[in-house]
Amino acid sequence: MTTIALNPQVVNPIEQLKTGVPPELMARKQWVLWRVEPDSKGKPTKVPYTVKGWKASSTDPSTWSAFNECVDAFDAGRYAGLGYMFAANDPYTGIDLDKHVTDDGMSAQAQVWLLELDSYSEYSPSGTGIHIIVKAKKPGTQCKNAVLG
Repeated sequence: MTTIALNPQVVNPIEQLKTGVPPELMARKQWVLWRVEPDSKGKPTKVPYTVKGWKASSTDPSTWSAFNECVDAFDAGRYAGLGYMFAANDPYTGIDLDKHVTDDGMSAQAQVWLLELDSYSEYSPSGTGIHIIVKAKKPGTQCKNAVLG
């Protein structure tokens, strides 16, 4: 895979996804749509949806779809974006770098990781973080590092 960072300021991010997401990720039927909704405390959160408009589940692959199906549903205009869902048997894992992008640019540490990892990478919807998808197995059930983000 090639490391790419999608620009959060692009007018049509789906067009960028169509040309930026590696074909091997596009081929996996592990995609959902999402939109921002308030959680139980009123905090905005990304809620996953199926192409049929029902809420999707991060643990139920039957609620996931093919990339192109999600793109078609996105074009209907009711969603903010597409998301890749990780499965237990997935050869990929995700790295979420929170607060590594500011008005001054990307943090030096994030730049190093992006250069060293053979990955697909994109800015988070907030524009202040980076999502990285890399072919690897996560070394446990939880790997959050509050210091590194």
